Amino acid sequence: MNRIAHVQIMNSRYGSRLAEQLKRIEISVESGRDVVIRLVDGDRETTLAFKGGTVFECSAVTARPAADKPPSLADNESLVAQVGGSFAFDLRQAEREVPRRPAAPSPAAPPATVPLRVDDAEVAARLAAGLPLTHISQMGGDEYFLVADCAYRANDGYLLTALKGFRTDLASIPRLLTVFVTVRDLSTTAPMFHDLLYRTGGCVRLPLGTVLPEGKAFSQKEADDLFLELMTREKVGFFKRNLAYGAVRLGGRSAWRGG
Repeated sequence: MNRIAHVQIMNSRYGSRLAEQLKRIEISVESGRDVVIRLVDGDRETTLAFKGGTVFECSAVTARPAADKPPSLADNESLVAQVGGSFAFDLRQAEREVPRRPAAPSPAAPPATVPLRVDDAEVAARLAAGLPLTHISQMGGDEYFLVADCAYRANDGYLLTALKGFRTDLASIPRLLTVFVTVRDLSTTAPMFHDLLYRTGGCVRLPLGTVLPEGKAFSQKEADDLFLELMTREKVGFFKRNLAYGAVRLGGRSAWRGG
């Protein structure tokens, strides 16, 4: 998240209150307390259950009764919520209340690129763990691009490659989480591949990328599952990775290009 956007969000009373609540919940989860979070997006909702600091369950997305009142941040601060470890968040309210990241101004000349550097020890660790080397550079603002092909063999056996030149904003989460999760928190690899699958509607094609076996198509859930798989293998924190996964399961349909 760039500095201007972070200042805007934290100057928002809603954004600052939301960030404080999520941080408190993270501390509870990481300490081993059972927590349930209900995420609401208009007429749909899902429930995330964190158990003992090690077990996570995400319920299927279901229809939500139109007569039900959307949750509010005040509900999460009630004694009932605090004692019971049960919280709820409205994705659409966050879309209204949390400022968008400002677009980077169009430069008169091509922007200088800034590589996101990885030291030799991290390179060795990634290779040993079977993780891809994501050679990525920043083009000002929130735009990044690959300076070399990036391939990943998933747990299911397929080989997914994002090709040199692929551009991404590394923003794979609903705005609800941008007060709490930065670009680097989720690694760069997981959001980059998630963006590739979403942008192609699960049918990866040239010039953006390739997939083997050829012709494999991904559902939206498979794209989200790969996002979680990569975050887990990248050792992203238990709470952050699963909260991000649950949020894209519910709120990602507007960004999915598969129709």
